[in-house]
Amino acid sequence: MQTQPLHIEGLAGPLVLTVNSITGGHSIIVGDQPAEKTGRSAYLLPTGDGEAVEAKLHRTRLGERYPVLEIDGVEHPTGPPVPSWLRIMALLPLLSAAFGPVQAVIAVAGVLLNFQLLSMGWSSTVKTLMVIGVAAVAVTIGLGVFAGTALLSVHL
Repeated sequence: MQTQPLHIEGLAGPLVLTVNSITGGHSIIVGDQPAEKTGRSAYLLPTGDGEAVEAKLHRTRLGERYPVLEIDGVEHPTGPPVPSWLRIMALLPLLSAAFGPVQAVIAVAGVLLNFQLLSMGWSSTVKTLMVIGVAAVAVTIGLGVFAGTALLSVHL
């Protein structure tokens, strides 16, 4: 995945971040110059005056697709954030936790899956449909386990 060029004042040109979707590794190019990697998520970015400035990549929230680039304490998003309402919807599988402890495990798995889906490159509409689908499956399984357990206890 490659970001759109970011124009950050003082840098030697537009910044493009590339993230390897398999390994999660990053690389940065500023103008036509590759940035020097100095640590796990740390880089030296070339500036317009021939010097370099330290920068660090980090994620700010669970489920974000694009990391945030921090330069001199100023955060620069490298892509659009996931809308807050979609983050709240990702928690919908927790509804199945009301049915019991087994369903709570299903609920947590559903929430984790939803946050993974939020980090995909799909549109908000597709993400919304996927999040609702995961919640529906989690609640349906939770109800099924609850009903099965109730029927089993009646027959014993």
